[in-house]
Amino acid sequence: MKPYLKVILTLALPIAAFIAFMAMPDDVEFFGEKIQKVKLFDDEETVLMEDSMVASTPADTADVFQVDTTKKRILLFGDSMVGVLRKHFSNYCSQNGDTLFSAVWYSSGSRHWAKTDTLEHFINLYKPDYLMICLCSNELFRRDLDERDKDIKTIIDKMNRQNLPFIWVSPPNWKKDKGITDLILKNVGASRFFDSRELVLPRISDGAHPTVKGGIMWVDTLTKWLASPQCAYPIRMEKPEKEYKPGAVTHLSPPKS
Repeated sequence: MKPYLKVILTLALPIAAFIAFMAMPDDVEFFGEKIQKVKLFDDEETVLMEDSMVASTPADTADVFQVDTTKKRILLFGDSMVGVLRKHFSNYCSQNGDTLFSAVWYSSGSRHWAKTDTLEHFINLYKPDYLMICLCSNELFRRDLDERDKDIKTIIDKMNRQNLPFIWVSPPNWKKDKGITDLILKNVGASRFFDSRELVLPRISDGAHPTVKGGIMWVDTLTKWLASPQCAYPIRMEKPEKEYKPGAVTHLSPPKS
């Protein structure tokens, strides 16, 4: 007999005997002697072991939603709409232990923030760890969207190079725009974009800027979103219990061109 056949038979015979023995009734007789099979586990123990194995398996590997509760240094920058937001948003920041810095560049547009080092200047000045931009209210009715697209991309690139989380708050449209808001959304993505277009806000006499009450309504809606799973970088935004002293703000004159 060939050697490898001996090995196969040597292994196969004990296995076959074990299988045959396990298939027999619990009590068997050999030559008049009763032999009782020994159970390694009884049925109840087997069930308990199976249940234990199931219980130890993670129920869900999906990410658990968590709000960042650490104190933040927030830089809010953009056009004159920042002046509306900052008044009440400052109360939220103070209530939650955050520090708010604001940069209001009146009549500015995306090209002004893209083609100057103004943003870099304020980041170096205030050392924020969270950025919020509200811009393009002066460009709602512009049709040169290809140029605006380049400038928006440049601003996003500036923020990404700083390796800082950012949120873009869209203008609170008073009329339907020509596509600038959808352009912002396309570039930043829904989780970094707060859409203000559908908000119904009371306005001052120019018909564009929200009143103080309108600003409060705007901020109350924004902060709910900032603390929600829809936001890419959710932070704690508990409602303020009182009025606080406003955070630091820099007002910039309108650009010359």
